[in-house]
Amino acid sequence: MLNQEIYFYVFGDAGSNTQIKYRISEIVNKNKSARILLLGDNFYKYGIDSENNERWKREYENIYPNKKIYATLGNHCYMGNIASQIKYAKINKNWILPSRYYDKKIYLDDTTYVHIISIDTFEIAQHESIKCSLKTGMNADILKKYIKNFNKNKQLSWLNETLKTSQGRWKIVFGHYPIFSNGSTHGNCKEMINSVLPILTKNNVHLYLSGHDHNICYSKYMNLHCIVSGNGCYANDIVKNNFFPTLESNSGICYLICKRNNLEFGFNDLSGKKIFSQTLN
Repeated sequence: MLNQEIYFYVFGDAGSNTQIKYRISEIVNKNKSARILLLGDNFYKYGIDSENNERWKREYENIYPNKKIYATLGNHCYMGNIASQIKYAKINKNWILPSRYYDKKIYLDDTTYVHIISIDTFEIAQHESIKCSLKTGMNADILKKYIKNFNKNKQLSWLNETLKTSQGRWKIVFGHYPIFSNGSTHGNCKEMINSVLPILTKNNVHLYLSGHDHNICYSKYMNLHCIVSGNGCYANDIVKNNFFPTLESNSGICYLICKRNNLEFGFNDLSGKKIFSQTLN
């Protein structure tokens, strides 16, 4: 008999130590057994250059002590050395990022598992990546090299096959760029809508989790629940849109409670108060 309940806090864009980040850490650290799904832009503004950089301790080990963190890469991560984030996983067992995209099975009991799948949206949504990277000052030659070496079709085929063969009780996909978002900075990502959304709906994925926009947002498309939780250290405005249910705040942190018979997800505001929740049976 293993875990009867797995609790995740879900947020991205946590790459600077700010007052918002400290408030989120207070919420997260109160739950001793909670794990973190980290949604990219793990280091601002220019990523991180080494697995031995002191920022690992200052911005993660000290802020979220002894927390197991399942990470994905964001566009700001690509401003630095993404290999250092993968290498760090070999130094710190609590940092899980074995490759640019990966999957993990987390068992609730001997046979029932939560299947989490991390995707590299920087590779998938290349127009969004080019726009964001040039805006933040990435060298054009470095960017061209990334794009030249990418093979998004290979990743999308891997995603489809991983989901198609999954026996997970709950199938949760997470990446940096959103599919749908009411954020005032980025908003919906057409490339994700065109390439990722059909794979997720076809394979009965329960949740897609993302950051990129520094706000919280919930939407539903067919049976797929889409969440933006990008308040890791900053907060931005939202755009009013009838497609998105109104939340009491544009700031907060997503949580997931995975059990054998149900999955609860929702948001807490920055004081820890629950402001939205839904349960899947």
